[in-house]
Amino acid sequence: MKHAIFDLAALAVLLAGLARFENRGRRMGAPMRIAWLTGFGALAVFQLWNLLRIVRDNLANPPLWDFKVFWMVGRVAVAGGNVYDPASYAKLGASLNPGHDPLFSSVAVGVGLPYPPPALFLFYPLGWFDLQTAMQLWYVAMLAALALAIVLLRRNFFACAGAAGWLAAMLLLLLLPQTGSTFALAQVNVFALCLLIAYWREHVPWRTGCWLAPLGLLRPPALALALEGLAPGRRVLFATLAATAVALFLIAFPLTGPRAMATYLRANPSGRYPESFFQGYQSLYQLFALRDASRSGYFSLAGHPAYVACALVLLSLAAWIARGTPRDRGNMSRAALLALGLFVYPSTGAHYALLLIVPLCELWRSREALALGTAGAIAAIEINYAVLRVGDGSNTIGLLLILDAAFFAMVALRARSAGEPTASAPRLRRWSGA
Repeated sequence: MKHAIFDLAALAVLLAGLARFENRGRRMGAPMRIAWLTGFGALAVFQLWNLLRIVRDNLANPPLWDFKVFWMVGRVAVAGGNVYDPASYAKLGASLNPGHDPLFSSVAVGVGLPYPPPALFLFYPLGWFDLQTAMQLWYVAMLAALALAIVLLRRNFFACAGAAGWLAAMLLLLLLPQTGSTFALAQVNVFALCLLIAYWREHVPWRTGCWLAPLGLLRPPALALALEGLAPGRRVLFATLAATAVALFLIAFPLTGPRAMATYLRANPSGRYPESFFQGYQSLYQLFALRDASRSGYFSLAGHPAYVACALVLLSLAAWIARGTPRDRGNMSRAALLALGLFVYPSTGAHYALLLIVPLCELWRSREALALGTAGAIAAIEINYAVLRVGDGSNTIGLLLILDAAFFAMVALRARSAGEPTASAPRLRRWSGA
C-alpha cells in the first residue's frame, strides 16, 4: 500500500513538473529543475531495475504462462506441424506442464495458437532455439520494443519538454503496474503498444489502415478503432485495413501451410476455449455469459445474444460519436473507441491496460484545448493509475474501461461542439519530422 501511494504521489509531481517544463513562459528555476531531473532520473533507473529483476527471475525459473505457449507454437511451426490442431501440442504440452495444471491443458494445449496466422511471424523464430535461449531472445525483443515505445511517446506527446519529456515517457510506462505484468507474462502488449502509437500519430488516412491491421491481429479489441473510418474524409481506412489484413494473411501462408490455414478458417481456435476460461476477466461478456454458474460449454457468441445485442448498441453509439467528430478533433473519439473495444472484448486482461497509455498521453497533450487544464489532466491520469493499482487491476479493469469509454466519449462530444480544434491537430507530423 505504501509503495502504491509513493508511486501515485511521484506521478503527480512528475506531471506537475512536466507542465512547467512545457510552459516556456514560466519555467522553474535552475536549482529546482536540476533537483526534478535528478530525482526522477533516479526513480526511472530504479523502476527499470525492478523490471529487469522480473526478467531475471523468469529466465532463472520460466513460469508456466505465457511464454511457454509461444515457444510451443514456434516448435510446432518449425517442425511443420499444424499450429491450429491441438493434437500437435500433446507431447510438448506434457513436458512443459509437469504439474498437470488443468487450465494449461485445456487452453494452451486444447486451443493451440490463439492468434491469426500472421502472428506466427513473432513465434516462428522461437522454435529454432531451446526454451532458455528463446526466452532470452524474446525478452531482448520486448526490451527493444519498450525502448521504441518510449521514443515514440516522447516524440509524439512530450517533444516540447526537452529532457523532461524523456523521463515522462519512461516513467508513465514504468509506473504502470501492467508494464510489469506484461513482462512477467512475457506477453505481446509491448509490441502492440508500438503499433498503437504509430497508428495514433499517423495523419494520412489511408496509412492508418496499414498500422491498424497488424495491431488488430495482435490485439483484436483495437479493431474498434476502425469505426473512426466513418468520419468524413477517413473512409479509405476500411479499404486499406482490409487490403493490409489480406496481404498479411497471404504473406503468412508459407509459414502456416495450407492445412493450418484451412483449420483456422474452418475451425477457428476461439471456439475451443472453455467457457470457464472467461471467469477471470472483467468485461461486458462476463456480465452476460457468466450469470449462469452452471453453464459449462465452449465459447460461442451465438449462445449469448443479449451480449451481442448490447455490444452492438455500445459500438453503434461510439460509431455515431466518431462519425460526427471532425478529423482534427477526433483523438478523443479514438480514445473512447479503444476503451470501449477493450471492454467489449471477451478476454481483456488487466495487462491490456498498457494500451491506455496512449489516450492518457493524448489527454495530457490536449488538456488546455479540452478545458481540463493541468490539474484536471493530472486528476484523470491519477485515477486511472490508482484504479489499476487495486490488485494490479485484475478486479477493476472492467470498471475502469467503461468509465474511460464514457469519459472520453463525453470529452469527444464537447470537442465536436466546440468552435476550435484540439491542440493535438497541429502537432501531428509526418514520420520524417522530429
